[in-house]
Amino acid sequence: MVKLVIYASAALLGAALMAFEMLVSRMLTPFFGGDLYNWAAVISVVLFAMMNGYFLGGALVDRMPTLRWASLFAAIAGLCFLTVELYAEPLFLYLLRTIDDVQIGVLIAAFVVQIVPIAALGAFSPIAIRIALRDVGEAGRVSGRIYAVSTTGNVVGVLGAVFFLIPRLGVTDSISLLALICFACAGALYLADMRLRGEAQEKTA
Repeated sequence: MVKLVIYASAALLGAALMAFEMLVSRMLTPFFGGDLYNWAAVISVVLFAMMNGYFLGGALVDRMPTLRWASLFAAIAGLCFLTVELYAEPLFLYLLRTIDDVQIGVLIAAFVVQIVPIAALGAFSPIAIRIALRDVGEAGRVSGRIYAVSTTGNVVGVLGAVFFLIPRLGVTDSISLLALICFACAGALYLADMRLRGEAQEKTA
């Protein structure tokens, strides 16, 4: 049951991560254009944020091996998604007024909008691997499965955002849906952590 929650969350959060990347590019286009500078800014910030998320998640779960970290980060990502529409447009307009170089402006915009939620989602994989791993001899298989499932979610997120969410829901409602996915995963991961704690207590009793 716990492993099912971990793998399902890996897929769903992976999809949310890449769907948000596509939606952010869409948000930036009316203000900064949809050229290569837009995509370079979005992609580079996503990679930078994921790198920091990997470091953070790995460091925290080694100190305290619990799924509650994954639950917390999923909730943080969901909260960021819910609030991004409140400040994104004013931020973009401010950058356009104060920064003459559009390339720098779009990079700053992409950074501010993406750094926290993408880093939070990036933290999931090392946490999930640490908790799912029961035998060091399975380290390769467990990490491979989690990254494979997460990457499958990435693919679904890209295609789903471009071919389904944006045409049918628009950017605002699509981001709200991603927030709901993150909150659902946060709840499921928290309950899975409670189950693990209960099993550990039964073994020591």
